[in-house]
Amino acid sequence: MTRFSPILRLPAGARWGLMTSFSECSCRTTKSDGAKPQTFEPASEVCLESQQMSEERSWRGNWPARLYRRVRELGYDSLTAFAEARPTASLVALAEELGRDDVAGVQVFKGLVEEAARTHRVTRLVRSPFVREFAKGLPNGWPAVLDDDARMDVAVALGQWSAYTPETHEAHVRRAGDALLAHPPPPGWRPLSPDDELLRTLLPDEEA
Repeated sequence: MTRFSPILRLPAGARWGLMTSFSECSCRTTKSDGAKPQTFEPASEVCLESQQMSEERSWRGNWPARLYRRVRELGYDSLTAFAEARPTASLVALAEELGRDDVAGVQVFKGLVEEAARTHRVTRLVRSPFVREFAKGLPNGWPAVLDDDARMDVAVALGQWSAYTPETHEAHVRRAGDALLAHPPPPGWRPLSPDDELLRTLLPDEEA
């Protein structure tokens, strides 16, 4: 069984540099100054309280039934079909479209993992959050120069990719992230689907 835990896990060795937990609230950043690390802080206590209330509502009742009812109402016969029609939308954005106040991104991904496991396409699904988080964090594609700010944007995208990775694929994703940093793609590279050629090279399909 493919196991998925909706918790941000820091990759072993923290080789991707600075990581941050993903949040459905906007965040403000404190730029690095010399040796001081860059930090993230919640936008406000109101934001945190609102997020907590939304998360509590998301898990009330039969949330899988609610999730799939919303998918059918939008004209899709599966969560996968709904998500693939929006290949670069973040998981949070997908959840908000299905129910801003009572659907969470981790619920959407959990459903996607279960559907992918049934069709033996989990590895392809694992590539999908990278496409989504990359589009959100690096909308202009891979930076031409990996300065401190650009490196942080990449690290955040990789960290969020790790957060949405089933335990069965954690090591694969960690190696893919390391390879991407060790051998950067051409400037402007921006995968638009999980079938991107370079992304498939970094994380090839393995299911029979």
